[in-house]
Amino acid sequence: MEITPSLMHKWFLLSEVSTIVNFLQGSSTYAIRWSMDNKGNVVVMFTPKMNTETLQTIEQAFKSFDKWETYNLAFGLMDARKVTLTQIVEIAGRHGIKEGVIRMRREDYLHH
Repeated sequence: MEITPSLMHKWFLLSEVSTIVNFLQGSSTYAIRWSMDNKGNVVVMFTPKMNTETLQTIEQAFKSFDKWETYNLAFGLMDARKVTLTQIVEIAGRHGIKEGVIRMRREDYLHH
């Protein structure tokens, strides 16, 4: 089973939940959460686990900012599901870079 963005937040039948949990059990990459909605449907969410070292690497990149090296590093780690856009925005914000700039650079990164 491959984890794709379309599977990151999805409604699953109860029979599918055990398959997903068995697949992800012991995963060092994804955290699993599930809950039940008011209709009795099971909602499963699995999100990337964040590595402290990865966050520190991005923090250091923004601290010693080199425009495209920093963005390529951060967005490359994001594409590898090691960090989220929200986390990049938070880190960049601590270094005076506004959320709108990060989102604009992400668009640039995706189109080049």
